[in-house]
Amino acid sequence: MHIGNSLVKETNTVWYQNSDYSHSSLSVLIVALISAVLLAILTYETYEKWYLKLSSTSIGVIVVILFLLNVNSINKYKLTERNFASFDNITNDMTVEDIVRMNHRWTVNDPKNIFAPSCVYESGNGPLGWCRHTGLNETGKYKMAMIGNSWTANHAKVFYQECGNKAKSILQGSAIGCEPLYPSEQIEMCKSFFTEFEKRIREEKPDYAFIVTRYISIGEPFAKGVTSFENDPIYQTMKEQMFKFISNIKYKLYILDSIPRIFYNGITSLPALLEKKTDPASIDVRMSPAISSNESYFQKMLILPHQYEMARKRHAQLLKDCGEKCEMIDYAPVFLNKTTNTFRYYDERGLSYYTKYLHLTPLGIEHIRHVWTDVCAKL
Repeated sequence: MHIGNSLVKETNTVWYQNSDYSHSSLSVLIVALISAVLLAILTYETYEKWYLKLSSTSIGVIVVILFLLNVNSINKYKLTERNFASFDNITNDMTVEDIVRMNHRWTVNDPKNIFAPSCVYESGNGPLGWCRHTGLNETGKYKMAMIGNSWTANHAKVFYQECGNKAKSILQGSAIGCEPLYPSEQIEMCKSFFTEFEKRIREEKPDYAFIVTRYISIGEPFAKGVTSFENDPIYQTMKEQMFKFISNIKYKLYILDSIPRIFYNGITSLPALLEKKTDPASIDVRMSPAISSNESYFQKMLILPHQYEMARKRHAQLLKDCGEKCEMIDYAPVFLNKTTNTFRYYDERGLSYYTKYLHLTPLGIEHIRHVWTDVCAKL
């Protein structure tokens, strides 16, 4: 009996719900029908009467104009997939949406943009691994090698463009997340590449070699009980590897010095922050020997400030131990804003110099191009 009563209640409830739904649907249908009739009358009186009196020529002109307006609207936000050399889409009147879209597209296209079209890859299709550049100047004098983590691939095109005219050969080797001077995080893959880097330089015997990396493990603080580079296992490994390198390099080893790493999630908020007139210095990171944990840390929006100082200290000591056969390439003066004494990895519009993959965007590469122009001019 209980089940029967429940069933009756459920049936009645459904009936009432369906009845309410039917009344509601009918009301909506009537309103929609009246709206459609009114819209048809309005369209006829305001538009159709006018264009039906036009000649075929006039209608043709209108069609062409509307077509061109549509094409322009479609292409307004279309960004080139691969070639950003001209930066045609970058203007001073870009909206926040334009800038967000550009920053996003640079991240999406990052794997394509670090591919070097001039390089013949030994295995796979690149952009990482070993490859040899082609199309070099016939009057080039030097054998060159560029090694490092994915930053090597990231810099491949600018290096080729600036140094290629002086090279008779360029060997390029890059391994994701692995530094040539120390097996990053002591993982097996990086241990293998650490050995491979030394082996390939020994076999190549270049006139000039370049280590282009984003620092990883070489920025680690001293281990417990370590107070100097003399008993620092990370530095001693770097030093030993450096001497192996320079013993097989005829003229000089260039090493890209360390700068603060980016906190990639901050890229998406850049344009909106700048549009709100947020103080750019509050988005940057201060260049200081140490950053207190109590310090204002809205700087975390874009920059990871810790550890780069230790990486630079190890590089500085390496330079002393190496002597004249080593030289540092430094981006710090390029990215350091002297007014605020902070590193700034974006332009005044909010266009980022970094992708979310922690590589330099095409705009970022152009920002540091002059550094390579100067380095290559001295070879």
